[in-house]
Amino acid sequence: MQKLSHRRCGKLPATRYARMAQRAFMALIWSLPGLVPFATTLPASAQIRVVGSRRVLPAPVDSGAMSLHTSGRQLLYANGKLAVLHGVSMAAKPGTPNWTHIRQSVAVAVKTWHSQLIVLPLSQDAWFGKWPQSHHGGAEYRHTVDALVQYCAAHHAYINLTLQWTDMGRWGKYPGRHRMPDGNSVRFWRSVAGRYKHYSNVLLGLFSSPNGVDWHTWLYGGVCTEESASRVIAYRAAGMQELYNTVRAAGADNVVVVPGCRNGYDLFGVLHGFAIRGHNVAYATRVYPWMKNWNVNFILPARRVPVLVAQWGESSKQLTYDRRLGHVMMVNRLSWAAANFGIGPPWPALLQGWNYKPTKLGAIVKAAMASADRGHQGDRQ
Repeated sequence: MQKLSHRRCGKLPATRYARMAQRAFMALIWSLPGLVPFATTLPASAQIRVVGSRRVLPAPVDSGAMSLHTSGRQLLYANGKLAVLHGVSMAAKPGTPNWTHIRQSVAVAVKTWHSQLIVLPLSQDAWFGKWPQSHHGGAEYRHTVDALVQYCAAHHAYINLTLQWTDMGRWGKYPGRHRMPDGNSVRFWRSVAGRYKHYSNVLLGLFSSPNGVDWHTWLYGGVCTEESASRVIAYRAAGMQELYNTVRAAGADNVVVVPGCRNGYDLFGVLHGFAIRGHNVAYATRVYPWMKNWNVNFILPARRVPVLVAQWGESSKQLTYDRRLGHVMMVNRLSWAAANFGIGPPWPALLQGWNYKPTKLGAIVKAAMASADRGHQGDRQ
């Protein structure tokens, strides 16, 4: 087969080839199965456009009306009313069926389940195209997140972009769940915060579940060690204060959501000298059945600082823990996101299959969100 050259195709300059390839690629992405609901339900003003070879995010939808801020122990709307958001945490690991269905899943969560808050876990390696299944330098992954942010904005839902999968400072070599964020996480937040700084429906969750470190390392960073394939890997952990500073340096004034220590659960240290120095800061706890001492670890802190329960849920049929925690969250007026909106693993799962029929826990969560949604719009106005 004869090799084509730019000389043989001289009637079309290389720049035009690049633009044509970009448009063809974007046409392919938007035509893939499962992606159609976003192309058809977003209003024209919210469609993401391609200009030349650049992908352009449109102006935010109802940006001022959706603005959130913190004051004292409360998360507040722009009008000063208390914001108590109820939603779901997505199962969204790259390369899995849950990620393949992520656009449709977010649409169902927001439109059918009445989710006011979407917690979307992200991978820094996938964001920059370093994940094993990544393509096009991470562009496809970033464009999907763009679409989810835009969809939530257009449908008056909030989205908490949360870093979950990191790499111990080694791009593409150890992508997965790790004890702490690393140096590459700083680059990730510089990119993400700058990209979505004008979207007030976006909350920025610095990390999912710090574990195996003390409070000093949690806040300021330090050296972490982990085992991988019988080897001990050491890396520089980035502390929560450094990640917060990175977000603000990128010009983002969005609410920053900071996880607790000990698998993202323990907020005790926040009240004892390890609070983030800054503004518009909320704290996240992840509460599962095996976690003890609720009063010390998140109920008492919630009376001093803004706290949201970023993940909760139980797989057992008894659901006694879920009902008890639901009562605690209601009494303390805590925002929450139930885990996991997808098909297990990970567990617990809120869905039985891709017909989006809820599990027993999912049915409880769906009913709770439908009830809460009736007062949500009025509070924000």
